[in-house]
Amino acid sequence: MEPLGVNPQIVDVWSLPTWGATKTGTPPLLPPQPTPNHTTPPFSVNKVLNNKICLWPGDITRLNAEGIVHSTNESLNDRNGYSERLLFKAGPELKNELYNNVKNCKTGEVRVTDGYKLAARYILHTVGPRYNIKYQTAAESALHNCYRRTLQCALEKKMRSLALCVINSVRRGYPPDQGAHIALRTVRRFLEHWGQSVERVIFVADSIDVSIYEILMPLYFPRSSEEEECSRYLLPTDLGDEYGEPVIPDRQIRIIDNPQHKYE
Repeated sequence: MEPLGVNPQIVDVWSLPTWGATKTGTPPLLPPQPTPNHTTPPFSVNKVLNNKICLWPGDITRLNAEGIVHSTNESLNDRNGYSERLLFKAGPELKNELYNNVKNCKTGEVRVTDGYKLAARYILHTVGPRYNIKYQTAAESALHNCYRRTLQCALEKKMRSLALCVINSVRRGYPPDQGAHIALRTVRRFLEHWGQSVERVIFVADSIDVSIYEILMPLYFPRSSEEEECSRYLLPTDLGDEYGEPVIPDRQIRIIDNPQHKYE
């Protein structure tokens, strides 16, 4: 029997096992005489960061994180299982706010509302990009912005805990594995810079995405020297800039040439 006043449907984020508390798995098999993509491991073992993140295959609307992320469409009325469940559980007040006040959200941007009847205090609404191989870098940059801006909003509102849904969508053509790379490296870089202000980031994924995250998380958040070594071979050569943002050479040149950015 649950203690008086405790909703059994609510999951306490502080009860979830952190990545650092999970056991390291069997290192993936490398091809014979592999050539490393990196001379040194791009990301070192960091026990502090590993104990700030979790991977959870559950219903994000049940979490009592201070903020949860809602991936939706530009009109904030996407019809999918997660959006419909979130809107139903949050109550009519959320629908009214989205319809009357927020109204829209552009790709890569974030809109913050109260959580209303959810256990979360805030909902961070964002819109993931459509994927087109011809404009791959643009899609990667937009997805990076979704994750980075939700993290920045959490920082600005002094949230101690944030639950991240998978923002990229197969419905919008985004390859799940590529989306996971963007999510993990953006969170890793964010925590390297501002980790002292955030105590818990939960990656919430369904059965398909969670298997991808289980494979990729050891590369971005290694727990052992063996996982560090594997990352030299299995991580892509391009890991973006110091914040994980994809680097576009032409844009870099324009920024450097712009007098307003002479100190960058």
